[in-house]
Amino acid sequence: TPDAFLRKYVAFGWEFGQLTPKELLSRADWFDTTPLDGVGFAPLQGVVGSDGRKIWSRYLMHDGPWSHEDVKPLVGDFRRLTTHRSMKECFFKSFCAPTNRIEWTNDREWGRIAVNMGVLARLAKEGGIRGLGIDHEDYFRQEQFRPRSSDPDYGRLEEIVRARGREVFGRVFAEYPQVVLIMFWLLSQERIYFGDGDVRAIGRDRGDLWPAFVNGILDVMPTTAQLVD
Repeated sequence: TPDAFLRKYVAFGWEFGQLTPKELLSRADWFDTTPLDGVGFAPLQGVVGSDGRKIWSRYLMHDGPWSHEDVKPLVGDFRRLTTHRSMKECFFKSFCAPTNRIEWTNDREWGRIAVNMGVLARLAKEGGIRGLGIDHEDYFRQEQFRPRSSDPDYGRLEEIVRARGREVFGRVFAEYPQVVLIMFWLLSQERIYFGDGDVRAIGRDRGDLWPAFVNGILDVMPTTAQLVD
């Protein structure tokens, strides 16, 4: 049906990175005058946790573990925000490239990331937010998704990376089964992955672990969720 192909216009940009939920809400009437259906933004801007430390979305990969009780007071702001026509399709910025490479074999670090992603997913669901934005572009040149000499052999490493994808996004789907995951690119930044080739084999030849991580996401993704490239 025509409705199945209805276009949505969601704005992503650095200019939304510093806006608090209340600041975004204060501008929502203006956004309603635009064709936008939503924005992608960082929801946690210096939220003070129960232990006195501040919680920032941009530190998701290294901060934490977060607690839902610490971020729960924001739910009301997000619910009010999403009553606006221009804010029905909002996305939280979430999983991203780390500022310092995280060892794939470090259970504690990846467990912490999974906890934080779960907290963010629950906050999105309770606040009426459509989903989570994922940006794994290597801004800090840490080559998180490239093998290093200190890693296990590639075959074993590929299994570990895929398991990390299941671990992190299993928490997301458990908290928000209807979540929409949106990426600026899933595999589309590399045209070599398109065609008749074996994506896993191409990734192995290129030393690219991202396809393995994506397979981990797909392993645990329920039919109720959506993934947008």
